[in-house]
Amino acid sequence: MIETESLVLEKAKFSDWTDMYRTVWSQPESARYMEWSITTSDEDAQIRMVKTIAFQKEHDTYLVYEMWLSLLISQRKSPDYGIYQRI
Repeated sequence: MIETESLVLEKAKFSDWTDMYRTVWSQPESARYMEWSITTSDEDAQIRMVKTIAFQKEHDTYLVYEMWLSLLISQRKSPDYGIYQRI
């Protein structure tokens, strides 16, 4: 886990699938300029989270939470890649 004054970056847990699905993966505007398509069902989001967890075991990637809300807001490659914005 990496912690700043307002953000927490940590590896995904399976229970994160609902927040990722609701705030990122199901949002067309989130996927607009990305190399992935939106996720359209709970089942697909759960499968995607399993794949995310497996990917994060081998790569320097994190989920980003706003500390004061404990709200999952994004997925980022590493803490050194610029400004994080609420999605």
